[in-house]
Amino acid sequence: MRLLAVTPNWLGDMVMSASLLQGLKAALPSLHITALGPAFARPLLERLDAVDQVIESPFSHGGLQWSQRRAFAKTLPAFDAAVVLPNSFKSALIPWMAGIPKRVGWRGEMRWGVLTHQHKLNKADYPRMVDRYTALAEHFDLPVSHVAPKMTPQAQIAASNTIAIAPGAAFGSAKRWPADRYAQVALRALATGHEVALLGGPGEADDCAAIQAAQPAAYHSKIHNYAGQLSLGESIDTLAGCQAAIANDSGMMHIAAALGVPLVGVFGPTSPQHTPPLSPKAEVVWSRPSCAPCFQRTCPLSHHECMQSLQPDTVVQAMNRVMA
Repeated sequence: MRLLAVTPNWLGDMVMSASLLQGLKAALPSLHITALGPAFARPLLERLDAVDQVIESPFSHGGLQWSQRRAFAKTLPAFDAAVVLPNSFKSALIPWMAGIPKRVGWRGEMRWGVLTHQHKLNKADYPRMVDRYTALAEHFDLPVSHVAPKMTPQAQIAASNTIAIAPGAAFGSAKRWPADRYAQVALRALATGHEVALLGGPGEADDCAAIQAAQPAAYHSKIHNYAGQLSLGESIDTLAGCQAAIANDSGMMHIAAALGVPLVGVFGPTSPQHTPPLSPKAEVVWSRPSCAPCFQRTCPLSHHECMQSLQPDTVVQAMNRVMA
């Protein structure tokens, strides 16, 4: 059986959705899974254990691009089924245009007809995102239980005593624990003989530079700022070799969990009951003031209490526990 998986657009969601793909493959070992996702995510998708092949989608946010999608759909190989993981109408168009006979997804915006099997979402029944993905397995008549997503790096770059710190979150500033707090955690790691790798894209360059600059000169050779310097694949492979990782609720947090790296996930405006790191080696820290979770990109009350009230000692203690 050949399955086309239309991936979510967020890195963390891609990792969580791998639980469904792994479960399907465990139930049907001959299943061949092709992931259709954005080009920037290819390095991640290639490292997911459940994915056999990756096809890059040339379409991003914007108009329907009907004729372009139809032309692209005609270039796809034959598939027996498709699972459409995003909820948008556009995401279901290509499997429909490609004539894939079975097209499974959640009931979303105007998807009647383009999907052959729709699953109605009752959020109370599926509080975790991973369970919303794995619930789609019932349309394949396969017994799928929850499995933790797994990734395999293509290399391991970092020294084994390295602590990775990923201070970013693409969703918005509300999910970012302040750089000065991360700097204090980095100092504690350096003082106990660890090296520190600062990971992120160009958007995290300022925070990572601030974390690095806050360290005493004696530790400058032990803290490595890779923000904006590594590709996504290189970042994943660097993270894979680390002794532990600390990250906000972000794609990097879910990647660390899938790699099996001992992990501290820092939560603020979002909830670990909704998007927890799916690993037995992970621990979450969450101050949870009365206004949380709000799930907003920026703090609607301007005080950012969910992150400001979280102290470095709490994160350091969690870090020590996951490394024990």
